[in-house]
Amino acid sequence: MKKLSTILALALVVALFASFAVSAEVESDKLEELGSVSKEVKFTVEDVTVDESVVYSVDVAWTDLSFTYNEGELSWSPEDHDYTKADAGANWTDDKGSVTVTNHSNADVAVTVSFSDANADDGLSVEVGNGSFTLESAVGKQGQDGDSDVAALTAKGTPTASGKIGSIVVAIALAN
Repeated sequence: MKKLSTILALALVVALFASFAVSAEVESDKLEELGSVSKEVKFTVEDVTVDESVVYSVDVAWTDLSFTYNEGELSWSPEDHDYTKADAGANWTDDKGSVTVTNHSNADVAVTVSFSDANADDGLSVEVGNGSFTLESAVGKQGQDGDSDVAALTAKGTPTASGKIGSIVVAIALAN
C-alpha cells in the first residue's frame, strides 16, 4: 500500500510540474497591463526543385488526305463501239495534303513524316516534302505558341481503281 501511495504522490508531483511549465509558457504570450506583446516569427526558404524529366506534348494536324485523280476525257469510237481514253488529259486534280506538327514539350523533338505503301505493286505513292525536321522546346514560349513545321504530301502515280494508297506515319523522338 505504501508503494501505491508513493507512486500516486510522484504522479501528482509530475503532473503539477508539467502544468506549471505549460502555464509559464502560456503566461509569456499574455498582455500584461497596457502595452503590447511580441512573438518571434520564423520562416524557412526551401530551394525549388525542378522535375527535369522530358514531358512530350506534340500536336499533329492533318489536312484531308483524300486525293482525286481525273482519268481524262472519254470519247466515243464508232469503229470500236466503245469509249476510248485520251491519256493526255489524265492527272491528279486534288493531289495536295499536309501534316503540321507543333511542339509543346519541354525538350526539342525530331519529327519524321513518311509514307507507308499499302500495295507497292500498284505504282501509287505519296511524296513527302520536308519529311524530317527538328522543333524547338516550348520552354519560355507563351500560350499555344509552340514551334511548328509542315510536311507537304503529294499523290503520285496512275491509279486503276479507287482505294487506299497507304498511310502517313509521323514519328516523334527526342532531338539530339
